[in-house]
Amino acid sequence: MPKKILFIHGGTLEKAGTESFMMNVLRHINKSAYQIDFVVFGCKPGAYDDEVRSYGSKIYAINLFTLLKMSREIKRADYDIVHAHMNALNALILPYFRMLGIKILISHSHGSRNFINNRVIDFLENQLKRITPHLTFNLLACSKEAGDFLYGKHPYTIINNGIDTTIFHYDPVLRNNIRKAMNIEDKLVIGAIGRLNFQKNHSFLLKVFVKIAQKRKDAVLLLIGDGELKENLQKQAETLKIEDHVHFLGIRQDVNAILSALDFVMMPSLFEGLPYALVEAQATGVFCLASDTIDQKTAMTGNFVFLPIDDPDIWANACLERLDYIRKDESLTIKEKGFDVIQNVKDLEHYYQKVL
Repeated sequence: MPKKILFIHGGTLEKAGTESFMMNVLRHINKSAYQIDFVVFGCKPGAYDDEVRSYGSKIYAINLFTLLKMSREIKRADYDIVHAHMNALNALILPYFRMLGIKILISHSHGSRNFINNRVIDFLENQLKRITPHLTFNLLACSKEAGDFLYGKHPYTIINNGIDTTIFHYDPVLRNNIRKAMNIEDKLVIGAIGRLNFQKNHSFLLKVFVKIAQKRKDAVLLLIGDGELKENLQKQAETLKIEDHVHFLGIRQDVNAILSALDFVMMPSLFEGLPYALVEAQATGVFCLASDTIDQKTAMTGNFVFLPIDDPDIWANACLERLDYIRKDESLTIKEKGFDVIQNVKDLEHYYQKVL
């Protein structure tokens, strides 16, 4: 019988970093040894729901109306491990699942700051951080910054956010096809991949792009992702008079192809753990410009620079000074650096074996 693991996530299964980690584990874990089910908060359908169920996994969608019923089902299912992916909020939910009789509790940190931009919630989550290491000794993080943020000086284990290097690699054919389909064949193409929320700092990115577009009339900006700030960002682009150069592509299934099509990737995030998008981008050899708030271990190739997020001119100049960089496939480099999903899932399996 496979060991039963329950992933806990604070929202529905949308296309974002934490969800990517959970899905990569689900896809590649030894299914004869482990069964993974999900608890999500909220009943809205998620982007990954159909795929999750295709593996025979359950999704418990919890809200105030379904809590009692779901709790009874979870208790009857007799899970071996609860693996919580809610960062500071792990401190709230882990005791609840211990009450349901699940003895092995794992806390996983996926960020280096609280994800909600609210002073009151930020204060509460900072208090919860102090509790987490006292609820369980099983502490995981995606990076040193993420681990230090949630656990302080308590010992923890890093599990890398690995990618599928057979998919994310530089492909000139895909590059040409995407650029032709989007009518950007002769353009300077800059891209950003991530949710359109405050953390990703797209407002700053638009200011950077204005500076670039002033010097390169052929520049275009592709924003891949969706989120609550989309309308605000569209209005900002109009105010800055760059709306004809900024394309909101929404959630895409062909991110690997788009990465091959890009000339530069920019991520001026206010905070990150160790973002999947930059690991994937580097595998395709595209030059990456990232905020210096991001874990320094994110840089794994020569085509990468960290920059402060207080001056758009610095970012624009850093981009325009590197137009002649040499691009090549870096998927093997990423694999050698320890960010191949197959190995990372094996690392997690070994961790599960250790705590069981």
